[in-house]
Amino acid sequence: ICATLTPHYCAPPNAAEIRKRLGIENAVAFDMNAQCTGFIFSCAVAHSMMKTLGFKNALVIGSEILSKLTDWTDRTTCILYGDGAGAAILSDSEDSSGIKSVYLEGSNDFDDSLVCLSALNDSPFAVPQQANTKIQMKGGKVFTYAVGAMKRSVNKVLESSGFSLDDIKWIIPHQANLRIITSTANRLNVEMDRFFVNIDHTGNTSSATIPIALHELYNTGQLQKGDLIILTGFGAGLAAGALLLEW
Repeated sequence: ICATLTPHYCAPPNAAEIRKRLGIENAVAFDMNAQCTGFIFSCAVAHSMMKTLGFKNALVIGSEILSKLTDWTDRTTCILYGDGAGAAILSDSEDSSGIKSVYLEGSNDFDDSLVCLSALNDSPFAVPQQANTKIQMKGGKVFTYAVGAMKRSVNKVLESSGFSLDDIKWIIPHQANLRIITSTANRLNVEMDRFFVNIDHTGNTSSATIPIALHELYNTGQLQKGDLIILTGFGAGLAAGALLLEW
């Protein structure tokens, strides 16, 4: 499953091309366009397919080239975004590790606050229009939703799993901007040193932020087998979600 809003092709899906280049045979391959929540949504879908359809392994990817969609004259957005990719393998196993709880949500309240219009509007049956096909954002609205939604998502996965915040070693948030992350930590009454942050050198890479952060955290040696962690994020739509998992 490839989470992306910047696919190389409209068809076939990026996931099919990745499957081909990896030399994998007979794997189901499709893309997920859920913007910055794409990796969380894709992991949730993979987890569900493994539970209901009997799949044993899933390769989940977040990959973005946001430089293609960035208006470089708009300082409210161009300073935030980056290009990047990350991936994780989910496997059905007998041990206790893996996804313990999932929460996903969507809201129409701020649906116009983060928009990128399609460039595919050259049709003889469409009314010609001059569309801005770059990322357009109303930062205040995004901030309001993001902080509340990530707090809510974290609390929901804790509630459904029976764990408490004290049980959680790390929270890995979508790396949108530092102010959103610190405000979420304050709302949850959690110390910032339990939130992993790498936006200072990666920028906001949309669906790729969480897998990149997860990789970097693992490479620091601070993530050990058995640790409970929460992945949480939000994105255009608006949408949000969280995964609670045991490493």
